[in-house]
Amino acid sequence: MTEEKPSSQVNGIQKDGSPAPIKALEAVLLNSISMPQDAIKIQGYDFNDGLNYENLIQSYFTTGYQATNLGKAIEEINKMVKKHLIDRIFH
Repeated sequence: MTEEKPSSQVNGIQKDGSPAPIKALEAVLLNSISMPQDAIKIQGYDFNDGLNYENLIQSYFTTGYQATNLGKAIEEINKMVKKHLIDRIFH
């Protein structure tokens, strides 16, 4: 059985064995920094816990950039709907 070679560079070496350009490595291989203590942990919904739509939508806040913004939009729409319903009831 032959080992499948990755299609991209590994450790700064290209497929053909030549070194990767230094500028490319400097732009991509950056030192990591510690996350702030109050940073939100990115974590998706755990479907092993069953399907709960409210919790699924709530998990959008910690799933990633696009899902976070979708979660914020859903929250804003829910605020508008709630305000509209309250205004209809009391006016």
